[in-house]
Amino acid sequence: MPKTPTIDRLATRTSIGACRFAGMTHGTLGGMRHREAPIVLFTIYGCPYCRNSIRFLKMNNIPHKAINIGNNARMMMKLAESTGWKTVPKIFVQGRFIGGYNELVKAAESGQLQHMLSQPMA
Repeated sequence: MPKTPTIDRLATRTSIGACRFAGMTHGTLGGMRHREAPIVLFTIYGCPYCRNSIRFLKMNNIPHKAINIGNNARMMMKLAESTGWKTVPKIFVQGRFIGGYNELVKAAESGQLQHMLSQPMA
């Protein structure tokens, strides 16, 4: 069974410049963490699913960081390789990739999102 993509594995596949671009840092254990939020969304301008994801998180007062990768083809390619997910948004909860907007809503409705948020960072 393939491992669930994590921000840690993404860090090993992207350049330090791309990580800085995304607002990420390398932790003392070599993992990559966001400085501000337990949920990180990689988005692009004009994407309705990205806007809906951000709106959903805001309406539910869930801390998050939306990182617009714009037209950074290299970052988009590395994210797709790491997650196996070609579309945006790419949503990570506590460092674990969960999918896109539909998966975010399903996780919230089932209570799984709250459970994931209570878990330690991957």
